[in-house]
Amino acid sequence: MKMETTGKELVDLRKATYDHGFAAEKGGDPMSGFYNLWAGKYDQLKNLGYICIDALDPSQDSLDKSKELQSCNEYICDTLDEHQTKIPDNQYDAVVMCGAFGVPGHVTDACFPELIRITKPGGYIMFTFSESVINRWNSQTEAAIGALSRQGRWELVEYRWVQYLVSEALKEKAKVPVLRILPK
Repeated sequence: MKMETTGKELVDLRKATYDHGFAAEKGGDPMSGFYNLWAGKYDQLKNLGYICIDALDPSQDSLDKSKELQSCNEYICDTLDEHQTKIPDNQYDAVVMCGAFGVPGHVTDACFPELIRITKPGGYIMFTFSESVINRWNSQTEAAIGALSRQGRWELVEYRWVQYLVSEALKEKAKVPVLRILPK
């Protein structure tokens, strides 16, 4: 059963998360730190030649804050679940989600077919499972990843462990499956 979460609740949850992290340590607004961190990452990607960087979030408030930084091309207010978004088929070379599985009601493995639909054959999908949420999600997502692999929709290239959050209060790693979309 999907838990409904309002945009304000998502913003409040992100704020609470970052209150314990690096932004609060710097004496700044946690949400400002959150968006400034990611805006810098988007700029790094643009400098490497990635020009089609879009944001998808169920919270219009979050997207509005992100728009202030002008980091993305499109700002799509939608959910990732079993429904089809307005994003065209084979739109992206890569889809990356960070922190989406840690927010109650944000995403589940039900979004995997949609991620496959919007990613070009040969493209990649990556998402994070932080150490704090991996026990809740690991067996369910492993089963879904395996089922879609057996159907020939994608292949698991590898799992990577990456530094997720680094601050005085929080040093956490995340498991990242690297999935390649197979031709149809």
